[in-house]
Amino acid sequence: MRSRSLLQINYRSRSFLIGYVIIVLMFLLILFLYYTNTIVKKLERDSEMMALSLAELAAYLPSIDDQKLSNMVSRIVRDMMRANKLSFIITDKLTGQPIVARGLNLKLQDKIQKDEPLNPQEIGELARILAKMDRFHPKIPTRYVMEDRIIVGYMYYGDVSADKADKLPFVFTDVNGNPLFWRIWGEFKTAGTDPQEMARAKAFVRDAREHDRSVTVQINPGYREGYFHYSIGRYNELLVMPFLQTLLITGFLGMGFWMYRRSKQAEQAAIWSGLARETAHQLGTPISSLMGWAEMLGEKLRGNEELSGMLEEMEEDLERLRKVTARFGEIGSTPKLEPMKISDVIHQAVEYYRKRISFRRRKVEIIEDYDPQLPLAMINDVLMGWVIENLIKNSLDAFDKDIGLIRIKTEYDPRRNQIVVIYSDNGRGIPRKARNKIFQPGYTTKKHGWGLGLALAKRIVEDYHSGKLSLIETGPEGTTFHIRLPISRNG
Repeated sequence: MRSRSLLQINYRSRSFLIGYVIIVLMFLLILFLYYTNTIVKKLERDSEMMALSLAELAAYLPSIDDQKLSNMVSRIVRDMMRANKLSFIITDKLTGQPIVARGLNLKLQDKIQKDEPLNPQEIGELARILAKMDRFHPKIPTRYVMEDRIIVGYMYYGDVSADKADKLPFVFTDVNGNPLFWRIWGEFKTAGTDPQEMARAKAFVRDAREHDRSVTVQINPGYREGYFHYSIGRYNELLVMPFLQTLLITGFLGMGFWMYRRSKQAEQAAIWSGLARETAHQLGTPISSLMGWAEMLGEKLRGNEELSGMLEEMEEDLERLRKVTARFGEIGSTPKLEPMKISDVIHQAVEYYRKRISFRRRKVEIIEDYDPQLPLAMINDVLMGWVIENLIKNSLDAFDKDIGLIRIKTEYDPRRNQIVVIYSDNGRGIPRKARNKIFQPGYTTKKHGWGLGLALAKRIVEDYHSGKLSLIETGPEGTTFHIRLPISRNG
């Protein structure tokens, strides 16, 4: 009884450990998600504030007087928009037409920039983009310019004191640097004067350029009213990070748990093997002695039919004990498999129980249905008989009807090239919560069970015979198991 309790405690401890690991992993995932989401939201807020400033600056770019400054600011705006994952469209307030677009697909963006007509598909795509932008970020009224500034020329000036500012010498040139008119020594001159005056004007321009004394003369474009629609890309890499972290932690924990479980299973297998062999060794001597005494009694009781019949039953039980001892001796070692008919092994186990169930209060019927054309299977008859006996014993404990019925059928599965043993009964079935646990050592729903029968049966079928023992269905009408075994190559 104490050993049974220890097995159940061990099972509960394992279940508790698995539950604890799952809860910890879920907690870590939620914690990672919360922390990462906080960082992402902060980055998005910062990006949004920067995006609005960048958009305002981008709208005013064409009106910047200095060409070099305009190009430099334009490049900075582009780089910062790319870094902040900003996409935007500026539309006209009156017509709703797109004027400027950045961060869209290049073909659509190019057409908008060049003011080319859009086809119906592109118009629909643009409408979807605008609707999506406005759904997450309200559109913002803004001012924009349609065209760049127009440079008409340059004015180069000299260096004079403040009190002589009204006599400031200057030369006005076209965009190519050719003097158009000037005042250097008090009189206005134009390009139509003599070559000597033109040469002086050009020399003045060269000197002013060297001393950086010039002003760009330009026509600035007018401002128009519009709306700024924008979206900021999410930091998907950060959002995926918690799942990657949890996956890595799960992988490490899973690997550690698997290695621990393998080590534990090997240790348990060694303990079970040692215990089984020691039990077989301890039982072997008294059983051999009892069989000798039974043989002597048989000689003494010749002629006494009643006692001789009882002695035969005792000898059968002693033979049964000898087989049980042999089974224990096979556990933990590599059993010898031989090609044989599975039906012979099943029938032998059935016959043993059939003689004894006749004394039970509840009527029990065992129906055997064997395929005579079934190929041979590689079987250890001692261990496989144990599997069938375990299933029958469980059925006898589960019967709750007036007549208990057990059906054992064999058939061949050509698709998988396997022999299938279909075992079913009409017992009360297995509780739903126990269906995934019935093959685990130490788990039992019986008051006086050890929880080892089905665990050993599964190990015998799958580890020793390379087969498969599965629970197919269970319920109030009964339970069905399938045993699948590979056929013998000699079969």
